[in-house]
Parts: sequence; C-alpha cells; structure tokens
Amino acid sequence: MCYKSWFFACILIALGALSSTAQIIIESEPTTDSVNLFVPRKESKMPQIYALGGSILLPGLGHYYMGKPEHAFGYFITEAVSIGAIVFCNQSANGLENDAHGYAQTWAHTSGGPGADKAFWTQVGRYGSSVEYNRIPEYNRDETMKKYTEDNLQWSWDADSLRKEYGKIIERATSYRVVSNVFLAAMVLDRVIAFIDARYAINRGALSALSVKPTLDPISGSAGLSYSTEF
Repeated sequence: MCYKSWFFACILIALGALSSTAQIIIESEPTTDSVNLFVPRKESKMPQIYALGGSILLPGLGHYYMGKPEHAFGYFITEAVSIGAIVFCNQSANGLENDAHGYAQTWAHTSGGPGADKAFWTQVGRYGSSVEYNRIPEYNRDETMKKYTEDNLQWSWDADSLRKEYGKIIERATSYRVVSNVFLAAMVLDRVIAFIDARYAINRGALSALSVKPTLDPISGSAGLSYSTEF
C-alpha cells in the first residue's frame, strides 16, 4: 500500500515538472494570395469603350474620362474653333449669295423664284442673257442641257462689267463654302486622331501599371524580383 502511494506521488511530481517547462505553441498560418502574371487578367472593357466612344462623339471627352484634362482641353478647343468657323463661313456664304441674287435682280432684271436653283444663278454669272445661254443647247444639240424658258428665269445684264462683278461676289461665297468644308474635314480628322490617341493611352496605361522591384530577404539571404500591378 505504501509502495503504490509512493508510485503515484512520483507520477504527479513528474507531470508537474513537465507542465512547468513545456509549452504548446500554435502559430496562425499566414494567408497569401498569388497572382499569375502570365495569365491574362480578365478586365471589364466598359471603361475602354466609354473612352473610345467618347473620343468619337466629342474629341477630348474620352481623355477627360481617363483623367487627362490637359489633353481633353486641347481637343475641346479644336472642336469649338472648327464649329465656330463652320458657322461663320456658312453664314457669310449665305449672306454673299443673297447679296449676289439681289444684285442680279437689279442689274440683270431676273425675278428668280421657282426653278432658280444653284445651277441657274451660276449660269446668270456666266452668260450675258438667257437668250445667249439657251442658244448653246441648240447649237450643240444637247437635249440634256437645261433651257430656261420661264418668264421668272429670264435675265439680261445691263453691262458686262456688272456681270463680272456679280461673278466676283459668287466666287467669294464659294470660297467661304470651301473653307467651311475644310473645317468640317478637320473635325472628322480630329475625331480620328482623338480615337487613336485614346487607344494608345489605354495600351500605355496597361503596360505602365506593371512594376518590377528587386527584393532581398535578410533572414535567408536570398534575392529576387518583386512584380506588382494595380488592381
């Protein structure tokens, strides 16, 4: 009986010694996420579509959407100048044409009105009278050439110098029309350039988002490269 009591007492003393020196350490395992840079990342193409579509709708809108206000301002100015120039040139051309028609009504004694289209006013400046013009289809036997027989489409210049002055007014109006078309073409070209520039900016931004930095682990003494990108 004494032997068993002594044996259990030794076991309890041994367990007490172990509990005072032993520790159970539980470490939380770190959670890491890995990204494979060689697998194309699926991104929403909607922002790109908005930027490119905005560049076509209004040059500079796509750049403003991408956070490039300085580029957008340049395109906005170009668009505003082109629109203003087109409006000014068209108004000036319309005003000169109206002046020319009034000039012809006064000095060529033509009424205009129904049938007096652009071709009619052009012929008024080329020929001294409607009788002179109507002889040309007869001489050339050209049935496709229009003849002016209506009373309101007859004309006869008082002097050839007056006809030439009328021609100069028409030429000035035509010049404004040409300039207007040039600015219209510039607006189309501006959209093409804005689209290409926005596309280039998108591609350049995708490449610049990836950065590479050297790393050194002081514990293991290993070196490597760290790849990072923006999400």
